[in-house]
Amino acid sequence: MATMSTELPPTYNEAVAGFIPPPEYQNSIDQSHLSHGATPATSSSTTAASSTPIPTNSMAREEYYQSKKLNLVVLDDFNEDPRDVEMLNIPNDEYISKSDDELQDLYHSIYTIVEDKFIQVKRNTEFVHKKVRSMYDHYYINQLRNNTIEDFIKIKSKLEKELNSLPQIFQYYKEFNHLYDSVTNEINALKFELENSIDPEHITSSEGELLAKSSLLTTKSNMLKKIRFNLAQIDEKIKDLSDTEEVSYVLKERARIYNLATDFVKNQSSV
Repeated sequence: MATMSTELPPTYNEAVAGFIPPPEYQNSIDQSHLSHGATPATSSSTTAASSTPIPTNSMAREEYYQSKKLNLVVLDDFNEDPRDVEMLNIPNDEYISKSDDELQDLYHSIYTIVEDKFIQVKRNTEFVHKKVRSMYDHYYINQLRNNTIEDFIKIKSKLEKELNSLPQIFQYYKEFNHLYDSVTNEINALKFELENSIDPEHITSSEGELLAKSSLLTTKSNMLKKIRFNLAQIDEKIKDLSDTEEVSYVLKERARIYNLATDFVKNQSSV
């Protein structure tokens, strides 16, 4: 995975270490002006701008910071209740198995998408760290920058974990994909044997053997349902990984923060 040479503050706490924030934004403006021999601004437009609270990330969503869990069911749980299998949310459409080459191509495609998201978030974190820091040495600007960096680093950390998890996810995908084919073939063979066993002209199995095959068919059918469920969970996980919504959020948030900082500097210059 490509890496970038620019070094960022490793943690948010280190970025704000030693900084004691004032009780509120308006007071910090007044103290800043007084320290330069100025009087507090009294115009309505300036007061409105100065009383603006430090922005919060109201558009952020939990999935930007925390990956959705991949909930897979155990295939060989001998103590499971058959009713639990019936409760699984299994897609109605028929699963079309993939070749190993198709899975490999899909892996590279998803890896490229997630890696690109990681790089995008990292670059925008660096932008905020450099550009906003150089604007104005003031509590509002510093806090705006630090809050945004903390926000973006959380997203970047999530994307890095997703990159590292991709090999394991696709290993599961490959295993369940193969199992789906093999168990389907076993079920078809058992059905064929049972159909022939009940044919009066071709009775070759005892009642005990028929019951054993019938029980095995039920077990294999339940296993196939669980395999299909797991494959659906993996498909949904891959769909989530390929979504670029968190990058869109980062781009919009970077622009919003940069504009807020720019407006603040302009307001200070006009006072």
